[in-house]
Amino acid sequence: MKRLRQPLRRVQRRFMERVSVVDPEKTWFWDHYDSAAGQIVEFLASGGVPLRGQQVADVGCGDGIMALGLMQRAQPARLVGFDLNPCDIDILLERAGRFGAPDTVPAGLEFQRSEPTSFPAENDEFDVVYTWSAFEHVGDPAGLMREIARVLKPDGVLMLQLWPFYYSPRGSHLWEWFPEAYHHLGSAAEEIVEAMR
Repeated sequence: MKRLRQPLRRVQRRFMERVSVVDPEKTWFWDHYDSAAGQIVEFLASGGVPLRGQQVADVGCGDGIMALGLMQRAQPARLVGFDLNPCDIDILLERAGRFGAPDTVPAGLEFQRSEPTSFPAENDEFDVVYTWSAFEHVGDPAGLMREIARVLKPDGVLMLQLWPFYYSPRGSHLWEWFPEAYHHLGSAAEEIVEAMR
């Protein structure tokens, strides 16, 4: 555990140097592009799983920020971000440029729309599959795990991060915009969407 703490502290320090508490969008970007991507790379490396040159899948990639950061940091041969909602690459690159990150899509990075329990991928296609703060939103976790097992090579590695759970104080994932605990349980979904717009 001690071996893992030092790299995480370095990642956290770099993240805090880049974010602005007055700009939640910038904080969100750097939290995913630098901090989360760094934690994934460091965690896997500490277990002897390098990402360079590997075939990697991001399940539940959302806006693509984390996949972009991981691709630029770890240089896998290919990284495919899967999500129910298509990633808007134009918005992703605009944000990257605005917040000081490289604003081009690296070779090997792609985004694909998926279904809740199926991906447009071949059997045994990926060396590594990771999913970050996505499984707590999945309606059929067993079905999704079967699909991950299908696309993961027999000797492949799955990294599954779960946090925050929906019924926890920060369950909405939007604490930069809504600092009060449990706001998502006390507000109507329409109010939250309107505030975010």
